[in-house]
Amino acid sequence: MAPRFIGKTSLAGLHPVQLSGQPVLASHARLRDLLLARLGPAAAGLFAEPVVTWPSADAPGSVSWYADANGDSEPLARLPADRRMPAETRLRDILRQFSPLLGDPETGPLLRRALALGSRDGLLVVGNTPVLTDWGLAADGGGSEENIAAHASAWTHDYASVSPPAPMPAMAPLLPAPARIVSAPHPTSRPVWDWALIPAAVVIAALFLGVGLYAGARMVAARIAERPNTVALLNEQATRDAMDRQREQNAALEREIEARRRLLAGNVCVADPAQLPRLGPDRAAAVPPNAVVPPAGGQAFQGSLADLLTQAVVLIIAPGSGPDDGVSTGSGFFVAPDLIATNRHVIEGANPNEIVVTSKKLGRTTPARVVAQTPSAEIGSPDIALLRVEGVTGIQPLAFSTTAAPLDQVIAAGFPGLLMEADEAFARLRRGDASAVPEVILTDGRINAIQSAAGGMKIMPHSAAVSGGNSGGPLADACGRVLGINTFITANREQVAHANYAQKSDGIVAFIRQNGADVADLTGPCVPGTPATPPTAPVAPASAAPR
Repeated sequence: MAPRFIGKTSLAGLHPVQLSGQPVLASHARLRDLLLARLGPAAAGLFAEPVVTWPSADAPGSVSWYADANGDSEPLARLPADRRMPAETRLRDILRQFSPLLGDPETGPLLRRALALGSRDGLLVVGNTPVLTDWGLAADGGGSEENIAAHASAWTHDYASVSPPAPMPAMAPLLPAPARIVSAPHPTSRPVWDWALIPAAVVIAALFLGVGLYAGARMVAARIAERPNTVALLNEQATRDAMDRQREQNAALEREIEARRRLLAGNVCVADPAQLPRLGPDRAAAVPPNAVVPPAGGQAFQGSLADLLTQAVVLIIAPGSGPDDGVSTGSGFFVAPDLIATNRHVIEGANPNEIVVTSKKLGRTTPARVVAQTPSAEIGSPDIALLRVEGVTGIQPLAFSTTAAPLDQVIAAGFPGLLMEADEAFARLRRGDASAVPEVILTDGRINAIQSAAGGMKIMPHSAAVSGGNSGGPLADACGRVLGINTFITANREQVAHANYAQKSDGIVAFIRQNGADVADLTGPCVPGTPATPPTAPVAPASAAPR
């Protein structure tokens, strides 16, 4: 079910509650996933999804709220009693489940702060489902954020511990008091009836009814008798005239169609199927021998484009360094026999001693350590990191190509979280099975443009489908050479549109070489299934970065 807009909150007089220096509103996806895993979809759907427009010099900012529920949204406090009581019962059941999670070191800090409500009208009912908006917000001057979180925890605990049908203690002002029902006094005396008159009244009523029915029947019969016995169902002349007009219109249309056929004759563009560009990669074609550099002392790679990308692309698992941090996942790919390239933001904030990678080729989770990274991961600036793995053999690294143009065919490879959720191997990996490896997701598209970001970095919007988790994965051409790294996505909910961006390979190759490693730059035309054009620059053998 697509999320549906249910309301909007102005940030005037409100400020977002913070957790680890970030507003809890930005952690909605993480909060939803935690509640979904611990309590199920009803608890996960309690918090409406926020889309924040942050304050500026001209406007106070606002939050648009979305929910996965059908029906009209109404404040719980304004519902009639027959609708309010079932909604309160469902809300009470959900909040009662929250109580043990408030002390959990992973979920508690985020949940306590999310339960801070900035408005009494933030408790809605969408259809029959309770939904919280205005969550994670506090009134300006309302005290420290720790006190706000403690207050939210207290009202939630009090409400969840009350047995139905008592209302929530701290939220009682939101709910209208039930109306008092006062019984009317019973009469103390009985009316006096003359029961002897009832039979006579019945006889008189029957007589009047019979006379009325008889008179009505006579009137209806007289009206029917006055009507003529025949009715003309069709006007024959009008029907013939309409048929003649239709025949003339049909003949005119046929003459118009024939005239347009003559105009179009000889002016039709007929494409030669043999000359049409391929709409996707040739699955049966082998990777051109000159599009990859064989490992030192090894045999040249033999296989298809899918084989090459599957063995070179890895899933990166980066547990957070703090007790309240979760686990980040992303993608990466081998650029040397023991060196992996990815985005800095994939491993940013991770515990450097717990980063691991896995793939079908590796067959297990393998420790990796960060050997180089760009100064920041801000959008518009270089966002690159290099990881080293030990004891890995038989990997065919990917080569680069720095030549790209709009409408060039590209393939994105990686592990998008949106599709990983349906992979049973990924579920086993999350449960601790180190031998479980999800499948690499491959999507194809075209380069839309070559642009320059604000910081001067070259970026490429493209149409190959990617989502969260593809970050750090390669954007390759049809020969398997890396044209860029998939880095970020921009989205516009109001227009239901998004764009996918990759960093162009020029800056990536330069960064790797600046950090003491050399990579293969096989720039040149790509002709899948045939030997590639010799590279325009000498190909240097891959070497390791400083240890």
